[in-house]
Amino acid sequence: MPKRPTYRLLLLAGLLTAACGKVQTDPSGPDLWNPLTGDVPVRFASSVKAPETKTTAAYFGNGDQIGVFGYYHDNSTWDGETDADINIPDYMYDQCMTYDGSSAWAYSPIKYWPNETDVDLLSFWAYFPHGSDKLDFRNAGVATPFSNTSTGIPDVSLSGFDGSIDFMTSDLAKDYVYGTAAGTNPNVAVDGKVPLQFHHRLSAVSFKARSTTPESSITITQLDLLYAYDTGVYSTPSGWDGIGNEKESLSILSSNLTLNAIDQAVGTTRYILPQALSHSGANAVAVRISYTCDGVTYASDLPLATTSINVWEENKQYTYTFAITGGTILFSATMEAWEPVYGVYYI
Repeated sequence: MPKRPTYRLLLLAGLLTAACGKVQTDPSGPDLWNPLTGDVPVRFASSVKAPETKTTAAYFGNGDQIGVFGYYHDNSTWDGETDADINIPDYMYDQCMTYDGSSAWAYSPIKYWPNETDVDLLSFWAYFPHGSDKLDFRNAGVATPFSNTSTGIPDVSLSGFDGSIDFMTSDLAKDYVYGTAAGTNPNVAVDGKVPLQFHHRLSAVSFKARSTTPESSITITQLDLLYAYDTGVYSTPSGWDGIGNEKESLSILSSNLTLNAIDQAVGTTRYILPQALSHSGANAVAVRISYTCDGVTYASDLPLATTSINVWEENKQYTYTFAITGGTILFSATMEAWEPVYGVYYI
């Protein structure tokens, strides 16, 4: 297989500006570098359209970070190198990209599009969030660690998950070339931008509550999620496997909440691994709620599978609403699709 082009690290005065790159003229010879004109950086930006994303905000937040794996196909393609078992992330390995809160992603060192645009292709896969200690990369289908000499897209292992982050992965952006216009090739990265479309891989679970007795004073003092699985492995494109390990308790409410007749959010949304709510031979997923009504304390463990929903699916949002009357709680559940982060973020 031909040797990959070697790239020097470039220090740029301005982020994502065009620059003069350098490549080694003869990899087997002395370290001679020739300047190239018109090099185009591989870059991130966002379009005007606002997507649905990991929170109620319309965009990734300022400072959010994604990780990108890039694959360089020298006179080849993604499928060709996959078939030959040589498809390694040699262009970018878990490259951290930081969003500026406006329109661009920053990363270093800057990488450039290949000069042989008709035969040298680039492929990309990304995930969110970068740098979490809850995520680990494995070789596809096995438990061995993924490295920069591994092939394909890594499996992502989530372990001891606490529900605080919205794990997302992108579709594979396969066999892209640089161009100044789209033309008939759908894989032309116009002006160096390759669209990445992210998808939520977890279930978003949130809670609301209201008082149905306005003459009473009702305050929720505790809301915990019980026995939800917190460990699993996500593979692209096959999905989840090995989901298990019940987490005994996950706190939802951080401070007391006094209710009124209008639905109020109880605590923060939690991002949970997809799972059936009734675990075979184990505990069923439930919530533990404690509250006071006119000075009297009440506490209940409520199995969530008693509602119309008995499974949490990937890329879905679930809202549980409690209507509290004295010592009685009525609760219901709703589900809605969670929109993918459409191709508005670009590499």
